[in-house]
Amino acid sequence: MRGRRPRPLWTRFWEKIELPEDLVAGCWIWRGSSAGGNRKGDTGGPYPVFFLRASPGAPTRPHHGARPKRIYAHRLMVWLCTGSDPGKRVPDHRCGVRLCINPRHLEVVTQKVNGQRAADKAARTMGRGKYRDPFDVPAENVL
Repeated sequence: MRGRRPRPLWTRFWEKIELPEDLVAGCWIWRGSSAGGNRKGDTGGPYPVFFLRASPGAPTRPHHGARPKRIYAHRLMVWLCTGSDPGKRVPDHRCGVRLCINPRHLEVVTQKVNGQRAADKAARTMGRGKYRDPFDVPAENVL
């Protein structure tokens, strides 16, 4: 007896994205699984998560089969659009919406820059600092 034929990664990925009418300016909201965002003082909400199926022949867990690999969906979107893994760098949500995976809203930066931007955003929400246009990004940093 055969099991269900697995759907391609691309199909499984895209069916979890809610696309807006304006594909360029609008946020592409992730409607799949999410995780994280519950650290002390972190009120931004969870990050989008996608599960990659283990390849045939991969080590398995007793009674459960192969363990899927969890990857953040916005990191996967960067990899799909650029062809390379951001490595230790992180995709910064320039729109401020953590569940957004629109590649035009993601800028790959160092963790230090990402942390500084988060602190700046927190200061703005406290009434300090001036709001900066989130899409004012140098052209070479746009995917």
